[in-house]
Amino acid sequence: EVCELVQTVLHAHRGTARGKQIELSTDCGETGAIHVRADRHMLKTVLVNLVNNALKYTPRGGAVSVSVEPEGTELRIVVRDTGVGIPEDKLALLFEGDEIYRTRGTEGEKGSGLGLRLCSELAELSGARLTVESDRDAGTTVAFVLPKFDAALRSAT
Repeated sequence: EVCELVQTVLHAHRGTARGKQIELSTDCGETGAIHVRADRHMLKTVLVNLVNNALKYTPRGGAVSVSVEPEGTELRIVVRDTGVGIPEDKLALLFEGDEIYRTRGTEGEKGSGLGLRLCSELAELSGARLTVESDRDAGTTVAFVLPKFDAALRSAT
């Protein structure tokens, strides 16, 4: 169940959020027990990385939220932060090319520059996709979009 997994990941990051005085919240809305067609370990790996990045690049007093948003046959898991954002000219480097975009977190935390690229590749392998929108000095929104699991379709095949 996706919301349960999101809660588990956020719980694991509460200490980091408290240490940086970052508000960490989740909104599963009226999603109920939604299941997706994805490997649980892969999904957890992606969520851990996205939440870790959001905390790393959000300054003290900021906010990080994770929402679960059903959209037709898909489910969007959206990680939003009020962090430093990613310069527009560096967005393409996140997923393409040989150059790696590396930058330190708001308190000097190290980053390899490979996290989002790895998340994107894991998403593609599972039939999902990752999208990133960012405004310099206003924050970043990363959406992990997965196909919902439909028991009716499964029993029909």
